[in-house]
Order: sequence, then C-alpha cells, then structure tokens
Amino acid sequence: RTHAHTRKYARTHATMAASGKRASLLQTFVAHGATVNCASVGTKSGRMLATGGDDRKVNVWAIGKPSAILSLSGHTSAVETVALDSAEELVAAGSASGTIKMWDLEQAKIVRTLTGHTSNLRCIDFHPYGEFVASGSQDTTVKIWDVRRKGCIQSYRGHTDVVNCVRFSPDGRWLVSGSDDSTVKLWDLTQGKLLQEFKLHTGPITSIRFHPSEFLLATGSADRTVKFWDLETFDAVSSTPTEASRVRCISFNPEGHALYSGGQDCMHAYGWEPHVCFDTLGVGWGRVAEVCATTPSKLVGVGLQQTNVSVWVVDLDKVNTDPDAAPTAADPPVTSRQRPVTSSDKVRGGASKGAGGSGSGPSRAVTAAPEAPATVVDPHLSRDDAFGRKPRVGREAKQRNVSTTSSSSSSSAPAPAPSAPKVKAAGRAKASGARPALDFDAFVPSAPSSDRPGGVSNLASATVSDHDVLQQIQDGHAKVVAALSSRLKSVGRVRQHWADGHPKLAIEQLAVLQDTSVTADVLAVLTSKPSLWTLDLAAEMLPMMSALLQSPYETYVTNACLATSQMIESFGSLILQTIGREPDVSHEDRHRKCTECHTGLLEVKAAVASQVGATSESGKVGPALRRLAQKLEPF
Repeated sequence: RTHAHTRKYARTHATMAASGKRASLLQTFVAHGATVNCASVGTKSGRMLATGGDDRKVNVWAIGKPSAILSLSGHTSAVETVALDSAEELVAAGSASGTIKMWDLEQAKIVRTLTGHTSNLRCIDFHPYGEFVASGSQDTTVKIWDVRRKGCIQSYRGHTDVVNCVRFSPDGRWLVSGSDDSTVKLWDLTQGKLLQEFKLHTGPITSIRFHPSEFLLATGSADRTVKFWDLETFDAVSSTPTEASRVRCISFNPEGHALYSGGQDCMHAYGWEPHVCFDTLGVGWGRVAEVCATTPSKLVGVGLQQTNVSVWVVDLDKVNTDPDAAPTAADPPVTSRQRPVTSSDKVRGGASKGAGGSGSGPSRAVTAAPEAPATVVDPHLSRDDAFGRKPRVGREAKQRNVSTTSSSSSSSAPAPAPSAPKVKAAGRAKASGARPALDFDAFVPSAPSSDRPGGVSNLASATVSDHDVLQQIQDGHAKVVAALSSRLKSVGRVRQHWADGHPKLAIEQLAVLQDTSVTADVLAVLTSKPSLWTLDLAAEMLPMMSALLQSPYETYVTNACLATSQMIESFGSLILQTIGREPDVSHEDRHRKCTECHTGLLEVKAAVASQVGATSESGKVGPALRRLAQKLEPF
C-alpha cells in the first residue's frame, strides 16, 4: 500500500473528527465491468477490500486508492460471494456454477479449486486457525473443505432453502448457518452433527456474527430485526424492534460493548441485555453489502450500486453507546423470554442458589466487588480446558448493576430482585456475588499472611491484580502465536519447493532459514517415510544435525538422532567404501557427496560425544544419543 492512500485514509478520519461528522464517504469507484455482487473487508488491517462481479473477476483494492491492486481471473461464471482470510493472504470466491477458487494474494495465482456444490455459491468463511473453509449454497447444503486435501470433508443437510451465510465460532469448533428458510442452525464440527436450531426469525437470515468475548450470537434478518442468542442455554436473549428496512449486515464492536447493523441508508447501534437502541445514523451507502468495525473507534461500510462501490467510514467515538442517553425501546416479547439462572448466576462456594423458573429472581449473598476484567479466551484451548464442563465464554465478566448492602449485613441479607437493571455503556453488569467462569484466584499468587516476616506491611505490593495476570497471559499468548505463525510460513515455503518436485531446493531453503524448529518439523516428516532419503538429501541435512542435537528440546534431539540413524542405515556402508578408495571420473560426483556426508557424520559424532556424558539416563534423549553413538563408531 502506498503512503499516499494511507495518508488519505488518515486525513478522512481526522477531518471527520474535526468537523464533528459521524459518517463520511471516503471514495466511490467503478469496481467491475458488470454488476458488483459482493464485497469483503479484511479484518486484520481494515484497509483491504475484495469485490466480485458478473464479469467473473475478483478485484482486490487498498481502501482509499482509486485503482485495483489485483484483478484475479479464473471463474467461468459470475462471482457471487467473496471472503478474505484473517491474515489477508488469501481470498476465496464462489461462483454461480458452484465452484470455489482460492488465490494467494502475494503470488497472485490460484492455489485451490474446490468443486462439489450443485448450484450458486452464496457465502464463504475461513476457519479462524486452520486450512479449512465453510460454504453455503443455493443447493441448501453447507460444506466444510480441507484446503490441503483439496476436497470436501463434511456436508451438512437440514436447511430447506438457500443458505445465505455461514460463520465459524471464534474457537473454531462450531459453525453457524443462516438460510432463506428463516432458521439458524448451529453445527458441532467435532461431532459432525446439528447441535441447535433457532427459529424465531420470520424472514430470510442475512448475517451472522459471534460476540468477540462473550458466549453470544447475533443474527440479522430480512424480517428487519436482529436477535441475540445465549450459546450456553440456547435461549433468546433479546430482539431489536423492527427497523425501517431489512437488516443486510451486522458487526460487533471489537471491544464487545455494542452491535452495529447496516440497512438501506442507515446504521443502528444496539445493546442486548436488556435491549437498547443506543443510536441511529443516516448513512448514504444505499445497498450496503458489508459493515466491519475494524477498530473500537472506526467502522468501514461498503455499498454496492450496479458497477460502482462506495466506501464509507463511521467514527464510532461519536456514535452513542451510553444507555442513559439513548431512547430505550421496550424489549419486544420473545417466546419463553424468562432467562433461566445459569452457572454464572450462582455464587461459587455459597449456599444460595438461583430459583430457576420461580419468577422471583435468584437469592444471592451480596458482597461489594470491584469491576472484573473481561475474560480473555485462547481460541486454541478446548472449551472444556478453558471453561470447565460447559462450553462458555465469560458473559458474566460484564457486571450487573445491583445495589449492595453494608458490610455488616452483606453475608446474610439477600439482594432484592432488580426489576429493570440498568446497563452501562461497556455492557451488562454482573451480580456482585457472582464469580467469573475462569477461577482467577488459581492464577494469582496468594498474599503473605501476617504471621510471616513483613506479611502485613508487604501485602499491597505482594498482591497481583487480575488485570496484570491476564495481561501477562495475553502477552505470552501473542508471542506464541507470532512464533507459530512465522514457523508455519517457513514450513510452507519448504513444502512448496518439495511439492513442485524440487526436494534439493526445499532443503537449501531450510538451510537459509536456519530455524531449528522448522528443521525439526521437516525431519519429523522425513523420518516417518525413510524411503524419501537420498544421498543428496543426506549431504544437505547432516550439517544441520549438530545444532539440533544440542537443543534443549527433547523432540528436536530425538528427531535428529532418528534421522541420522536412518541415513547411516541407508548410506553408511556406501560412504565408508567410497571414501576409502581413490575417486575416478565416472564416480566423482558420488565421491564428493559421500565426502560431504562423512564430514557431516564426524561433526555429529563430536556433538553426540559432548552430549552423552551430560545427559541423564531417564527420558528419551539419553538412550537415543547412546544408540546413535554406537552407530557412529565406524566413522
């Protein structure tokens, strides 16, 4: 992206802030040579846009720049849906013929073609952390595709009409689909079956979004409402009043305190428990195809009109999310709206329990509690590991505003059942006695008691806040994700050379990377298929073994031992015979390779000798090194 368009983007936002405008048209341009059907905004930067049209092309744009940075061809029929992956490295597009094509944006070439749907594609979504995509079609099916295997691994049937939208859950274990049959279906990917069906909408489902940190689902519909669903109890939480036009797209604020819905020339900001319409904006985007809250203070909206695309920017800092300042509409009745008491409403370790369906409200022992930070969830953990028996994201991390009694009576007096609890701008509040789903005390070091030296005086300095602990966990998680992403990219480069039939180039790439983790990954593959070893590969790989053998990681050392042992078994006698005689012209190349292997084996032998004495008998490393030392004795 050029500095010019970045400055233009920043200037637009600054101009809006200075002028007091809440929404501003950033640009309008001709996107395709025929009708534009779909658009997708990249969530990573918020500055990449992909569009698809009847001209059978996918065009990729840097928002704010007048011309496309890529124009991708390959489809033989109109492009009807398009999606960018979370890293903005791939774009997938579905066509009227039922075919999905995927392009690598860096190389600007098709990397996958997926066929299996029998009618028009209507929606695509990328799995949050895996090489999978989901698609929905006019043939009423939902399919899961393994991009690596280039095929469909699961088909879900159950909808009776066109599937308009699909969305993976943030942890990647569920998939939600919405259809013209007015139903929303929740699929369990691990079990491969339907988990729940939501039926309260009366029109086609147009958009689906998961809350970024709560166990909450929002669904928009042509019935002109947005409905919110609790994904622990599968009950309806609330429903917005009927809007003036159909809800075309929805997006949660990244901080989770509001949901934005886009309709014909308008945008609404909503809260959900209880329902409140925070604000309504008139925005001239016409037939809006996408709204994306890219940051807590900025929303990008994309409108489509024939061959034209208009890009709008909304300053979310100027969109009201204070319920006390918003006109609150009455919560419309929802079937079986009385929400049962869940595990988050029970006082952990206390004697009081919720009354369930009694209607009088749960009895709680109320104690004054400080504001609790939002629960941070690692999507790579299983739900059971992260939240205990029930799959749950900490919806109770937002606090319910209930009055508290004095400290002298807080342990015995029950809290009055609130008739209409207020909702703060940051979201709903939790009962003071409730505890978060994650037991934060288990992560916080206990403060020293007063009978220890310095116990009382050092109490404040020894206590670690929940926020500090969560920040440490987040920082560590971010570093791990960054390291794994870099590692995956490096392995992908090596794999690409191998897949293209150039194994020597793949190993040379490995040597250039000088990353022991990637080397260990490649060795794990080679050792699982010993027939892949050649004298060329052995000569290239042996110089890398010494570094692995001195690694502190057991897997790296054992992989290096196994790989070296396999090389000795395959070529050891050949190496010894070849270097023991004078080279002739006809076998000069073989002699050179054997000499390189012999030199590498001598380096490995020295590394093994230095490690054997320092390694204990227990574990896998010691025995593996000693077995390798025996095989290296002839050298």
